[in-house]
Amino acid sequence: MWDITDTLNLTLGVRHDEYSDFGSATSPRGGLTWAFMKNASLKLLYGEAFRAPNFTEMFTINNPAIVGNEDLDPETVRTYEVGLSYEFNKYVTSGINYFYNDIDDLIVQRILPTAEGTSRYENFGDANVQGIEMETKVNIVTDNYVFMNYTFQNPEDNRGNDLPFVAQHYGNFGVNVHYPKYINTNLSTFVSGTRSREQDDPRDDLPVYALFNLSVIAKEFFKTMEVQGTVFNLLDKDYSDPGPESIPEDFPRPGRTFFVGLSYQF
Repeated sequence: MWDITDTLNLTLGVRHDEYSDFGSATSPRGGLTWAFMKNASLKLLYGEAFRAPNFTEMFTINNPAIVGNEDLDPETVRTYEVGLSYEFNKYVTSGINYFYNDIDDLIVQRILPTAEGTSRYENFGDANVQGIEMETKVNIVTDNYVFMNYTFQNPEDNRGNDLPFVAQHYGNFGVNVHYPKYINTNLSTFVSGTRSREQDDPRDDLPVYALFNLSVIAKEFFKTMEVQGTVFNLLDKDYSDPGPESIPEDFPRPGRTFFVGLSYQF
């Protein structure tokens, strides 16, 4: 991190990964922040990342429909982002970001020309995703606030076709309530728009769905102990992630799920 001036900050980073099956990958990142006026700042961000091929994509065998490919390369992405944030007053802060993601070497299933009906995982095609994110946080009193964010994105492959399985619209909204000293409660709602199918899939798009998540943290009631409990999918919503036509009922997602954590600082 480098404070170039009182209002200009540069952050640089790099990550390197070594995989025994496909090789290595290096991921640089950088960000420039300019506080050009008292309550406003502008951010310019760049980053690179990758998704390694998983075990199924590389090593599937003895399956008449799908064959793995040990020569797969990772999917890679270069991200560009411009963001503007503004603090209207001590209660309300908002921000808006434009992002562009350039994705290479997509891992997809392609039918083998020598074996009708059998597909193999291959790196085929590129894609780009661009969109806008907006967020607002309203502070009521200390640690009590309302928050909301919304994202619109337009994912396309290198031929200009919409990418399947990806929602164009999604967002979160919720409230955080802090009871004096001991208890903090956070209730959030995630909303996803419709998700399209693959081009030749005759089934309807997957519908809009919403998930409620509740988190409660109890602290300072016994020295430095903290207890956290979280319920994901609070209303036990039945929903699925889209799958290929060979899986007619798609991929079911978990129902109501509970997590409990305990921490103690010595």
